[in-house]
Amino acid sequence: MAFCRKCGHKNDADARYCEACGEPQHTEPAATAATAPQPNAKGPLHATSSSASRPSKRLLMMLTAGLVGLVILGAGLAFLLAPERASNESFGKAIDRLLLADPNLLREQYCLQNMNYREDTVLISTADRRTQSWMALLTEAGLYSGPETITTQHGFFAQTRLRFSKTEAGRKATHNNALCIADGLEVAEVLHFTPPQQVGQTEVSLVTVRLALRNPMPWTKTAQARQLEHTLENAHSETARNDFILMRQDGKWVQANQSTLAQARTQAREQEQNSESTQEGAGFFANLAALFGFGPSNPILGVWSFEMIPGVSSRFEFDRHTMTTPTGQASVRYEINDDRVLVYSTEHNQVLLSVRVIDSNNLRAELGGLDIRLTRVR
Repeated sequence: MAFCRKCGHKNDADARYCEACGEPQHTEPAATAATAPQPNAKGPLHATSSSASRPSKRLLMMLTAGLVGLVILGAGLAFLLAPERASNESFGKAIDRLLLADPNLLREQYCLQNMNYREDTVLISTADRRTQSWMALLTEAGLYSGPETITTQHGFFAQTRLRFSKTEAGRKATHNNALCIADGLEVAEVLHFTPPQQVGQTEVSLVTVRLALRNPMPWTKTAQARQLEHTLENAHSETARNDFILMRQDGKWVQANQSTLAQARTQAREQEQNSESTQEGAGFFANLAALFGFGPSNPILGVWSFEMIPGVSSRFEFDRHTMTTPTGQASVRYEINDDRVLVYSTEHNQVLLSVRVIDSNNLRAELGGLDIRLTRVR
């Protein structure tokens, strides 16, 4: 039995309300206050704390991506800063950089000097058929306009000439006294190179390349243009070649400077003195000597013009290893004796040409019993 707390009525022990006054007899037990866990208790609070101290998955992914990025960046920098190897690709890129940085280098190979381009008008004789053909080609290319027929009277004699006038396109293509037929030169092919040699504290290599016109004017590729102008013939020739001396500086291949060339010249002389024959086992330094005239210079190297028939000119071209004539090209070597140069065929070891040097711009050559005069073009 239980007594009501309000009125004191006696009720059954399991009664929910007092039978006399209706007062509730049983109340819900108060919620037990949560006991604060002890610092060393292993409960939910401890689990939450451990979870908060662990890096999130997103943070871990960001850190991983950052580390991968640093590795890639480091590999890229290492690749960029690594010394360029001695290879066709490296040498080709180095010479292309050199040609772009110095537009005047080898300008004679892409700027024509076969006539005076300085003036805005050109007057030619009606009898000069070759020059007429050349001017007709330039007119078709839009570099000149005309021709106009000009007749002048000198006493009882009248002279008729053709006048061509330079167009705006022609003026843009003209530099000084030359007509430039392309934007410049670029490496078409690296033919060969010497293994890098130590010159003082610098590695040096002699590189031989075949160059091509960079962005040539379309008309220069025609057979007529190549036939009329020797420079165009060479520009598209598979046998034309140029030599460059490159040195490795700060890991990059660049043009050798004067100091390095002077050291190479000294080493070339020393090698020449120590060798029994400069022809046997010539090697790198002997090639340098031949290229830059460290030994006796060859006065006939270059391009020369001559006339077998009045009004019709032809050309000879001599370089270190070849002689180019109107009839073809031959591999040659030279023997220099004072003012006379003998040109030998390397294939048959026979004298092809005997040349007497008059001065730096004039030669006399004995060809097939004929005595012809050669005038330097370049």
